[in-house]
Amino acid sequence: MDNPVAFVTHEETNDGWRSVVATGQLTEVSDMPYDATVVQAMWAVDIPEVDIFDRSPEDMQFRQFRLDPQKLTGRKEVKHDS
Repeated sequence: MDNPVAFVTHEETNDGWRSVVATGQLTEVSDMPYDATVVQAMWAVDIPEVDIFDRSPEDMQFRQFRLDPQKLTGRKEVKHDS
């Protein structure tokens, strides 16, 4: 894999934390037709916050990419009764 990327997401639950790491290649989808399946799926993604330090998100030009994962790994916290 040339120039692989990794995406990490995590969640805290009553049972402890869980995380997933996806490693693979990025494909730009910014110029794909609106009716393409991957573009339609992007509309279902909720991104609650964008933080770009000293710039407003409205002043930025965004490009969209799709991660084609070749490897998925996960971890979770195991809580033991005291």
